[in-house]
Amino acid sequence: MNQIKYAYSTDQETFYGEFDTESDALAEGSSCTDPGCTVWVGEIVYAMDLLRKRTWLAEDCIDRMNDSLSDDIGGDDYPVEMSQEKLLELNALILDFVEKNASFVRWGVKNTKELVADRSEP
Repeated sequence: MNQIKYAYSTDQETFYGEFDTESDALAEGSSCTDPGCTVWVGEIVYAMDLLRKRTWLAEDCIDRMNDSLSDDIGGDDYPVEMSQEKLLELNALILDFVEKNASFVRWGVKNTKELVADRSEP
């Protein structure tokens, strides 16, 4: 499991981040000098963490194989059958391969909070 990282936004849509603490994200976001600038800070949710919660990837793969093969083979049942246990193994295999070989260019944000930055002069 990843250590929690944080991101900030000044428009509640585009987040910037991978800060180690909420305070670090707030400090960076507070560099906004626009009047009325508001800063939102949230926890980063990595794409791979979201994918690891899904168990349908392998099932979709087998379904696609069956759809393709049914056109060529015909019949009333599916040409490829796989137990639930083996589907879960295949799912993990797919995700392990993706995690090792893919580049993730975005992440999500959860638990966002509107925070007030200290804009007073030192």
